Parts: sequence; structure tokens; C-alpha cells
Amino acid sequence: MPTTFSVLAGFAQPNNQGLRPHQRKQNMNYTIHPTHISLIRPGDTIEVDGELFTVNADDFNKGFMGLTLRGDSYRCGTVPVSRVVIEGGQA
Repeated sequence: MPTTFSVLAGFAQPNNQGLRPHQRKQNMNYTIHPTHISLIRPGDTIEVDGELFTVNADDFNKGFMGLTLRGDSYRCGTVPVSRVVIEGGQA
């Protein structure tokens, strides 16, 4: 079941991994959809630890733990990825 959030003013700072999350805009509404890791594509927006990130092709790796997204296998696909759909679609 999707969860809807509304984010108020504020800008996110780069985290310790050097990745920059989305800059948050006033009254940005978005819905979170639990999605299997194999269904995430470059260009999708995901939520990780309360911050929003846009996925690019370099975020995916395939190794001994199977498919990983930003270094996380999401327990070999048993834990869903929080895919974000931003309402309105205007910047």
C-alpha cells in the first residue's frame, strides 16, 4: 500500500558518501511504492534513510549477493525498495 508524504521547506546537504539527495521544495507531495529491486530503473527516485535519490546506471552492481542498488542487496530481493512517485511532476 503506498504512503503519501508532504515535505515542507528546507534543503538537504550531501551525505557522507558524497551523494547529493534531491533538494526539497516547499509542499512537495510524493507517494512511496514498495517495489522489488529488479523493477527499479535508472531515472527512478528512491527513498533511502528518509532522503530521496535519483537512481542512475552506476548505482547497480551484480555480484555474489545478486543485484545490488547503491551497495544494498535489499536482503537478496526479499525487502522492497521504496520507489517514490512525485505528484504533479513540475520542478
